[in-house]
Amino acid sequence: MLNACRLTIICLLSLTARAQISPTVAIVPVTPNLCTDKVLTFSVSTNANPSSYVWSIYSGSGATFLSDVNSAIVSLSFTKDLTYTLTISMITPGGPLVSKKAIHIARTAVASFNASFSDPGHPTDLILTNYSSNSIKNYWNFNPENTSDSSFNSVKRYGSSGSYSVTLIAIGSKGCNDTLDYKFRISDSSSVTLPTIFTPNNDEVNDLFKPITHGLTALNCWIYNRAGYLVCKFTTVNGFWDGRTVAGELSPDGVYFVVFEAWAFDGKVYKQNGTVTLLR
Repeated sequence: MLNACRLTIICLLSLTARAQISPTVAIVPVTPNLCTDKVLTFSVSTNANPSSYVWSIYSGSGATFLSDVNSAIVSLSFTKDLTYTLTISMITPGGPLVSKKAIHIARTAVASFNASFSDPGHPTDLILTNYSSNSIKNYWNFNPENTSDSSFNSVKRYGSSGSYSVTLIAIGSKGCNDTLDYKFRISDSSSVTLPTIFTPNNDEVNDLFKPITHGLTALNCWIYNRAGYLVCKFTTVNGFWDGRTVAGELSPDGVYFVVFEAWAFDGKVYKQNGTVTLLR
């Protein structure tokens, strides 16, 4: 009986020793999809009771640590769709412990498109030209109609005025997707508003004199200084004045005269004269 007890104790000590020298350790991705140009987080799962951590990665290029490498959780970003080797080195009561994991990074899709209308007002066709990259599939979602189209490019017919939106979903490999939204309004009738002041100082706020228009088919706009000299002319619906003369020189601060005429889809003709103040 005594020998049996001794044998049991020896077995238990042996199992305990084996547990101490054979700890479990694993590198676990916290972020579900491993994609380029995203913040990806990884953690270490271990029963070894580490006192310190050091993360490292071998890739050649394209990997950047975004957080402290001396913690149980680390964040990185990747610019290339490669296979990287992520390593965690730890100091434990049983000695140094190292674990490695192969990280397979997929290229993130980039959603990009151009939207234009066949006609001002309604009815009109919304023409969508897809410029997405790194995608394997594309889906257009139209709201509020809640319809979709899986064509690479798409044309959507609108027969009435209202507020609408379209979302392009670019599907990348391994769930590395991207989306882009475009919101717009189709006017029930035409309108024109001429701004009275603008500040072309390159701060990206009110840098352009641009008529606010809806439903125009054509327009002409002339801008003169106080001496009566023409400083700008534009003849497109989306035309604007950037504060420079026809010779490309900066126009000084002051009041300028605006002569405007336009034609709209609903048959209206606009002829307006006004002033705009330029302040840099």
